[in-house]
Amino acid sequence: MRLFRELCRRLSKRGLMPDFFIGAKSGHGSLALRTNSNSFLITARGSNKKNLRPDDIVLVRKVDWKKREIITESARSKKASFNAVLAAAIFKKFPKISAVVHTHAFAKKAPITEFPYTPGTFEYATKPVSLFRKNIRIINLKDHGLIAIGSGLKETVNYVLG
Repeated sequence: MRLFRELCRRLSKRGLMPDFFIGAKSGHGSLALRTNSNSFLITARGSNKKNLRPDDIVLVRKVDWKKREIITESARSKKASFNAVLAAAIFKKFPKISAVVHTHAFAKKAPITEFPYTPGTFEYATKPVSLFRKNIRIINLKDHGLIAIGSGLKETVNYVLG
């Protein structure tokens, strides 16, 4: 999980994954990487993005949309980021996408959701996905930050960093 650690550190240094509050050891944002057609890795809820540890990565085995349940595996019973439902929806709709990056910064000239959906909700998971098109890889979530998609995690983070 060296890659997750390196990329979270880079995004944090640029102020794109800020701490929850001054002096906090946990921060905003998430990285997700597809592992197969049903599963993906994602940073844990409230993880320290400046100093990510191996147990700060959660394996999402499945999202059961009918039961509104996320089936995960993690060390120390860590929970998946609230962005796991959005990553799952993106991976489901776009089979060639392997990476999802969420930061608490906004992209210039990117489409924006009409409403500030609450992270972790069904609406948060489904409404923004329709804004992605063939040439649109970054969207803004109103009052929240950006979501970027790509074929690899490093490539997607580099795209966000410009």
